[in-house]
Amino acid sequence: MTSPEPTDPTDPTDPTDPTAPLPARITDDRRQALNEKLTLAVGQGRIDLSEFSTISDAVWSVTDADRFSRIEQLVTGKTTPPDDAEIDRLAEKAAPSPEDAAKPGDPTNPAPAVKPKGSISSFSTTINHYQSSTVVPENHVPIQSTWFGDIRLKGTMQLREREGYSLVFGDLDLDLREMTLTASTTVLQANLIFGDVKLTVPPGVQVVNQMKLTFGDVKVSQREGGATPNYPGAPTVVLTGRTMFGDLRVRVAEPGEKQSFWNWLIEG
Repeated sequence: MTSPEPTDPTDPTDPTDPTAPLPARITDDRRQALNEKLTLAVGQGRIDLSEFSTISDAVWSVTDADRFSRIEQLVTGKTTPPDDAEIDRLAEKAAPSPEDAAKPGDPTNPAPAVKPKGSISSFSTTINHYQSSTVVPENHVPIQSTWFGDIRLKGTMQLREREGYSLVFGDLDLDLREMTLTASTTVLQANLIFGDVKLTVPPGVQVVNQMKLTFGDVKVSQREGGATPNYPGAPTVVLTGRTMFGDLRVRVAEPGEKQSFWNWLIEG
């Protein structure tokens, strides 16, 4: 049996070499800055929430500096065409158009507010202890209303900065996973009597609860695999309004993920 060849101490790839350069570190500030560019891309309708979730997860999980730089350049539109990788395709899609890049001071194209830095927390903590710094736009709210009927919205559609719903004896079911937004903060105002509010979002999207419930519960269902990360600078969905004799149910799930039979049986 032949013995293994000795390790060349001058080989820079040798992990035992004390003189070998350390791998470049990607700072949290750099990750957050890129995540905020993705949030702006959502607000401008270039990517939907499910695509944001996919790219944002890569932004906060990738450890290779060269790979991160490539994603960073694609998102800002400063590199060659992407390869066949799905992340590269989505990152290029999030890049601003020449018209958007030429008007950085345009009031119709605002940059997202920088949120306080902090550790990544669980989704249930965020919804029950919402950030006081979240700014709720105060504009006219277009209202969709119904009596003795439900409102169910899902699929590829666009949500305005403010949306309103009024229901009596009916449920409101909103699945935002494939929707695009028109602002980094979207306000959903819901007023129901004898009806539940059901909201589904992809991982990485922050949900802020400002609803008032009378004779109702708040129920949060995490995605499969554990707690949902809340990335700084992520798109924010604010729930306002009130319900009487109805629950608020918020579900976090990957795009295309189906609700299990037992969860459906328990939660509806």
